[in-house]
Amino acid sequence: MRRTFVVGTLAALPLVALLLLAPGAAAAANCGCYLAKDCRVNEYCNWSDGCTRHCELQGAWKPEWGAPPISKADCDKYTGPCHDNEPQPPTGDDGDGENCEPPSATPPGGGPAINFKVRDGNCATNPIVAEPADPLPRVGTVTETLVQLAEGGGGPVLLAPSSYVDTLMLNLGILALGQYDFVMPHGTSLGYMADVRGTCGAEALRALGEGLAGEIQVARNRRAMRRVDDGLARLGASDTPAPSPAREALDTLSPACQEWIQTREHNCEFPHPAAHHHAFDYVDGLDCIAHQLRAMAESLNLRR
Repeated sequence: MRRTFVVGTLAALPLVALLLLAPGAAAAANCGCYLAKDCRVNEYCNWSDGCTRHCELQGAWKPEWGAPPISKADCDKYTGPCHDNEPQPPTGDDGDGENCEPPSATPPGGGPAINFKVRDGNCATNPIVAEPADPLPRVGTVTETLVQLAEGGGGPVLLAPSSYVDTLMLNLGILALGQYDFVMPHGTSLGYMADVRGTCGAEALRALGEGLAGEIQVARNRRAMRRVDDGLARLGASDTPAPSPAREALDTLSPACQEWIQTREHNCEFPHPAAHHHAFDYVDGLDCIAHQLRAMAESLNLRR
């Protein structure tokens, strides 16, 4: 799961990337989610949050056992999703392939060991900064920019901490390319896209952008129905299966690209690594990605 690429001189690269960063990134703290299902309705798991990935016990720890053990984050100084990206010493601090160290804790009272589970981001609530009434043009613009960047050999992704829509697109970029080919911005560091020419990168970015746009439209229509007739809308929302534009967009990918996008190093990686020590409640990686995109779309409509 370890991949590296050389970041070239930024000044020599065209400024064709887009602004992406979570609003108000603060000092690093423990993360609270791994997937959208870890959050409440109308929230998504924002992996670009300014938090350090940590591991949380999956089972109960009795008070009489004293303080619960803490699993060291083996991503060392890395901020954002961590999948053991440090090489072996002396150039790195770890490299053992595990995401939680130790991967489990033995209760002092006896019994089976309790596994840890990874947490990579924080649940995102409503936008802090006012967004345009219609986010779809922005989603389309950023999608085209990222596709062009992928087709042109990658490069830096310029940051703007003021746009909530752009934070969604940052998470989308990681879902499309993986965290090593689409590096998260954190602190003063620029986001960076590797050279993904000759891969399914551009096709994946376009499909996910179209899927997110479709999910936003579905969410907006559902809320419009509620304003017109709250009673009928509740019935429709609960009894009628909503379409899944995100899954439909993913299904348009070629079989080879469907397999490619699922094997990227991100939270929806499939088959999901056992070393992550948590349940993966999705049929496959495509199903997981579709759920993530739907949660992003729903989050845009909070308190609107």
